[in-house]
Formats: sequence, C-alpha cells, structure tokens
Amino acid sequence: MLFVQDNNLFKVTFLAACILLTETLLFHVLNYIHNFYVATLAISLVMLGIAAGALVVPKIKLKVKDLFSVCCLGMVVSLFITAVFVVFYPKIWVLALVIPLCFIFPVAFIMRMFTDEQVKSVYLFDMIGAGLGVIFTVKFFDLFITEEIYLLLILVVSVAGLLSLKKLAPKTMKFIYVSLLCIAISSCALLVIQIKNDSLNLFRIINRDAGLNTRKLFMFSNYKPEMLVKSYDSLAGRIDLFDRGSSYLVAYNGFGNDHFENSKSVGYRPEKGEKVLTKDIRVLHGPVKEPKVFVIGSSAQGIIKPLKTITPPENIYTVELNPNVIKIMQEDFYEESGRAYENLNPNLGNGISVLKSVKKKFDIITMINTHASKSISIPGAPDYLHTNQTYDLFFDRLSDKGYLLMEEQVSNRDGELGMIRMLNTLWQTLKQRGAENPSEHFVVWEWMSSIVKHEDYEINPNHYISLIVTKEPLRGEFRESVFNVLDGMIEERHSRNWLARLAYANGKSGQKEFEKIFSMIESGDFGSLEQEGFNSAIVTNNRPFVGIVHRKFEPVINAVIISGIVTLLLWGLFTFIISRKSKVNILHSNALNAFNVLIGVGYFLIEIILMLNYQNVFIGSSSSFVFVLGLLLISSGIGGAKLQNTSLAFVTLLLIPTALFAIVAPDLFLNINTSYFFNVTVSVILIASTGYLMGAYFPRGLNAAKKAGLNTYIPYYFAINSVAGAFAVVLALYLGIHFGYRFTILIAILCYIFAYLVLRALPKKS
Repeated sequence: MLFVQDNNLFKVTFLAACILLTETLLFHVLNYIHNFYVATLAISLVMLGIAAGALVVPKIKLKVKDLFSVCCLGMVVSLFITAVFVVFYPKIWVLALVIPLCFIFPVAFIMRMFTDEQVKSVYLFDMIGAGLGVIFTVKFFDLFITEEIYLLLILVVSVAGLLSLKKLAPKTMKFIYVSLLCIAISSCALLVIQIKNDSLNLFRIINRDAGLNTRKLFMFSNYKPEMLVKSYDSLAGRIDLFDRGSSYLVAYNGFGNDHFENSKSVGYRPEKGEKVLTKDIRVLHGPVKEPKVFVIGSSAQGIIKPLKTITPPENIYTVELNPNVIKIMQEDFYEESGRAYENLNPNLGNGISVLKSVKKKFDIITMINTHASKSISIPGAPDYLHTNQTYDLFFDRLSDKGYLLMEEQVSNRDGELGMIRMLNTLWQTLKQRGAENPSEHFVVWEWMSSIVKHEDYEINPNHYISLIVTKEPLRGEFRESVFNVLDGMIEERHSRNWLARLAYANGKSGQKEFEKIFSMIESGDFGSLEQEGFNSAIVTNNRPFVGIVHRKFEPVINAVIISGIVTLLLWGLFTFIISRKSKVNILHSNALNAFNVLIGVGYFLIEIILMLNYQNVFIGSSSSFVFVLGLLLISSGIGGAKLQNTSLAFVTLLLIPTALFAIVAPDLFLNINTSYFFNVTVSVILIASTGYLMGAYFPRGLNAAKKAGLNTYIPYYFAINSVAGAFAVVLALYLGIHFGYRFTILIAILCYIFAYLVLRALPKKS
C-alpha cells in the first residue's frame, strides 16, 4: 500500500490533492450560502491557513513517519469543525476564523518536506498533487453533491492516516489511531446516510437564523426543508428543486429564479389564427411571423412554453450552461414539466461561444433567465453577458427587425442603479455602431409577478423590468407591430387585476422616472446620481462587473484595508523573528523577504484575474476556479523543476508577453469565429505556459535561502509568501473592479520584474 511505504513525496502529493479539493469545496459552499465575492475571499483565508501551517513546522518535534498521521487527524477534525460552523453559525467573520484551520495540518507536513528534502522535488510533487486534486474534483462533481464529497474527503484522509501508522507503542500514537478510526467509521456512516436519504443536505440542516446573505435568507426561510425534492451539483453551479404543490421551484446557487409546472404548451398552431399566441408579459413578439429565437439560458421552463406558441420548435435555438438543467427537464422531470423541452435539442455550453459559432441570424435573442443572481443588485460572478463587446456581438447576430429581449428583477436601490448602468451600456453600444438616436431602439415596460395591493410601483420583490432593444430604429410598421402586441398584453394583465404599464418608448408617453434615466444617458450627465456615488462607466470585458454600481465598492475596500493591516503585522513579525535569530547578513535576509512578498503578490494577482477572466471560456465560476487554479499549480510545479538552470532574466522576459496575451485571449475569442474546442485548447496552453514560467521563482528563493544557511527559516519565508498571497487575493478583486483586469496584470508583471532584480542583487556568497 502507498501509505504503508515510507514514501514522503507521494504523501506530499496526496495532501496537496486534498488541499485543492478542500479549497474548491469551501469556495463552492460560500458561493452557495453567501455570494461570489465572499467565495473568492476564501482563497485568501486558505493562504492564511497555509502561512499558519508553515509557522507550525519549527515547533513540531515528531518524526516524519508519525507526522503524516497527526496531520491527517488535524485536517479531518478541522473539516468537521468548519462544517459545524457552516451549518449552525455561517457568519462571515466566524468562517474566516475556522476555514484556515483546514489547511494548517496538511501544509505543516509539506513544509517539513521542503525543509528536509530537495526543494525542486518537493515542489514538483506538491504541484502534481494539486493537479490530481483538480481531476478528482471534476470527477467527484459528476457523481456526488458537495455534502457527499466533503464526507468522502474526511473518510479518505482519515483512512490514509490510519494506513500510514506502523507502530502503536507510544500512547500518543494509540490515541491518534483510535481517533482516526472513530472518524473514519463516523464519516463512512454519515456518507451512507446522506447518499441514501439526502438528510444531511445543507439546505435542510442550515441554521436559518444566522448570518446568511439577505436575499438567500429569503429563499432559505420561505421554503421548508421538506419541500426540497432533490439537489443537483456541478462546477457550473448548484440547483435545488422544490415542490410547491401546483409547480416546482428551481433555485440556482441559493436564489429562486425559475419554475416549471405540468401544463403542456399548446404549441404553435397557425391554422388557429393569432388568438393562440402567448399573452406572457415577458415575451414581446409581432414584427416577424414565426421568429427565429436564440435563447441564452434555456433554464427550466423559462420562456420555452410561451415561445412555442409563437414559433415552431425548430425555430428555437437554446443554450444552457448547467448540465443538470437539461437532466431535470429532459430526463428526471420530463413529464412533470409538461414536456416543456419536447422537440427541443438544447446545446450545453456558454451562450456567447455557441452564438459565435452559429452562422444564421435571429429575430429575437433572449437573456431572460441569465441573471448572475436573482437581482442585478446582488454581486454575482461576472458572466460577460452584459458587456459592451458582448452586446455588439448580439446586435451582429440579429436580423434587421431583430431585438434583444431582456428582463431584470429590481429589488432595491442598488438594483435600480444596476439597471441604469446596463441601459447606459446598451445605449452606448448602439451609438458606437452608428445609431443616429439610440433611444429609438428601446421599449421598456414594468410588471408585477403577482397581485399587489398597493397602487404605486414601490421597489418590491415581485417588481420586474422588461425591455427590448432593437437593431434598427423602431419606426413605422415595425413600431406599430410591437405596440399592438405590447398594448394587448398590458390590457390583458389589467383584466386580471395584475399590474403592468409602459415605462419608456421614445415619442410615446411612459413614466417620468425612465424619461429622466434616458435623458441622463443621452446627455451623459449623471449629476443627479453623484451623491450616491453612482458608477456610470459602461461595462466592458475588462471590467465586467455590472452589479458594481458605486465607484467605491465598500465590501472589497474594507477587505483590502483589513487584509492589508493583517498582512503588514504578520510580515513585520516574521521579519523581526528572522532578522533577530539569523546570523546571516541582514541585507541578504531582507532581500529574500522582499522576494517572497513580490512573487506571492504577483502569483495571486495573476491567478485571481485569470480565474475571473476565463469564466467566459470554462463556463461558470466554480469550473473556472478549478481549471485555472489546477493548471497554474501543475504547470508551476513542472516549471519549478525544469527551469532551475534557466536564466531568470530570460524567464521574466518570456513571462511578460505570455501573461499579457493570456489576459486578452478571451476578448480575442469573442472577435474571431473560433470553436469552443479551439478556445479551450488555446486557453489551457496560455494558462499553463504562464504558470510554467511563474514556477521558476519560488524554488529559486528557497534554494537561495538554503545556500545562505537559512534552512531553519524556510517555513517563515513560505509563510511570508502565503500571507502576501492572501493579501493579493483581496487586492486583485479591488484592482479588477476599480481599474480593470489588464491594469492588474501589469501590476503583477512589475512584481515579477522587481523580484528578479532583488534576487539578482543578492550577494553571491552568504
């Protein structure tokens, strides 16, 4: 057996794989119970845990053969503790304290190997383990949901710790053996219970009274655990399915955003005349008979049924990025959905990529079910659907009488401001395309999803804004055909005492609020919103944060300040310890210190920005996280082993164009007609090449420390590197939001240039 043999490098590989899997699971969980930004900050917490693990190493006097089992025990206990807090008290600040615990113990063993063994060999096996962690993560999410993977991880780590124990003579080892055995048996029993009954599903057991995201709290509080039918999990996101009696609610990553019911669509029947055409307030139609429709995010029932009443199924081209949606609608709940997907053949993938590969033009392109979250006001992963470049692509793919069909649920003031920013980006895109008066291309209407007692349109969870944006100006017969249908829909809704009204159309009486909005957009003067700090910049692929509606995004700014203070304090502490105890020249010691800070910041700035930027290629936030992180770690390990004798000046010169091209590649994919396979292949090569070159730096620093007689202090340099990385995660979000992805990559490249200069300036002899 692998763990019975005293092969420490393979143990490094095993623990590295477990670290990657744990990091992905925690990212996925925090994205589910909080939001994307909190999940990204979890990477920073992981780095703090790694730093703490590095510092623990000098204090551990155990033999290496015993250390592995102790570290396995510490890891599984930490995983249990973290799970308890996630379930019963998921406050962000509490999770910030417990999440690092999961990484202290496995890192302690790996750092012991860095101290005792050859640096490049340990680094290589460490990175290979991370790569295997990626493979396991992808495969596990094909088979299990998060809770099951979490329990499986605890089981595997505890069994590995048991198998590595040889002699049980000391009482301590007997205690560790018994503890690991109990944990292995418990986790196995819990895993069987979960797989059989789904009774440990996070939605069922989470404490609804403690610290959830407010919009998700609405979801968790208003749907009882017994209403949950089934949870589906994948790296594209989590889906929870609820039985509401007359219909099924479909929740995406904790947000209720769609439903389906067992009522079969009548389908398109032209022989029956126009009376059978849909009265669904969301689906404006009329200019083109039997329109060709491209649906980005076919979702569950979505708008599929009403679309089938206005055009034959062969005219409906649908794309869905979550494979479980298709599984639900075409397999598990095909009949219960009223066969909503009957005669449809939805494409699995990214809507933008698929649209680029389709040669035909469409009369309608819909984005009704593609919100990054339930409301535009809630920060979600940037999905590139609402950027200037993507809108331009959409308009290119529309027929002359074609239009974008969109919808937003405006739940608060931030939601309103987000909608204004989205409208401004659409308006400016049309202006760039040569539109004489872009306002002539818009029709906006408001409606409520249920009967509302009040007469006015206060900001309300049931309040929706729908709009079309036409490729050509809305004039003549084109305009008349649109309003004939829209006026009829509004009148029909009023007949049922459900509220709906025209909000804006150029030259037609609408609502003063929207007239003011379009007046601001036309003049470019958003002065009336200045006191709210409104961010009027158009959304681009370089800064695709449509939900960031203020020039100052307080959560990230606060995180930068707190993380910066913690980083400075820890860095100062480590520097003081090394300089006080080390007999090496203080200048030499501080140079190594600065080197590890620079490459720590540079590496994680690049990692986070690539992770954000490649969501458009790898389909979704979790999948982008796994693939980018995994590719960088594997390639860094290989680079660290292979580039030790290569000039660091040459490596740095290669890194500059490679990193820059890696960041602009997704934009280029949008502008050239390339296949999904080509995009992914080139992306893998670019990310791996960047990681390969970055891998040359870290082992050089550790080897320089060894040559200087600083073997004992390698864990401190490792900790300094990790703490710098923790700060860089938060800094990357701040820079990406406020200055853009490309600016952030330039800062990262400067870090590597300065790191090279620092290492070059080190004395040749200690």
